[in-house]
Amino acid sequence: FDCAFDGDLCSYTADLTADFTWSMNSGATVSPDTGPSGDFPTGAGQYMFIESSTPQQAGDTARLISQEVDVQSLSCLHFSYHMFGINIGQLNVYFRTKTNAGLSLKVWSLTGNQLNEWKEGTIEITPQSLKVVFEGVRGNGELGDIAVDDIKLTDGNCPTGR
Repeated sequence: FDCAFDGDLCSYTADLTADFTWSMNSGATVSPDTGPSGDFPTGAGQYMFIESSTPQQAGDTARLISQEVDVQSLSCLHFSYHMFGINIGQLNVYFRTKTNAGLSLKVWSLTGNQLNEWKEGTIEITPQSLKVVFEGVRGNGELGDIAVDDIKLTDGNCPTGR
């Protein structure tokens, strides 16, 4: 389940029913004034991102889906995200469980420019079997690359103050 995307998608797959797909990248994205300059935390590895340039249109979505994970006790999902650019859309995280008939429940969402830095998102997970879905939504313009990296699951509550 844990993944740093350094040359490997681990067990994550693209949702082919979405409008476009996440891409793996190292270094800076091709568009200036958006996206990270490298991965988290060293800048030397790889990360996943959505390319907001044409042909993508405002509101188009890309989804990255984890393998099913059986969470046995209270746990914390950690992930790094980078949302820099004047046209940043939205990053959503969903839980897809069998108990809700495979439908996705939005558990985290952030919209707009979050400055040119990697930040950490955390979500508490109660015991259940689920897939985690990372959804990038293109904003209204090409300066809206969104990236994720270093996804991991730890035991116990999420740290406070995040």
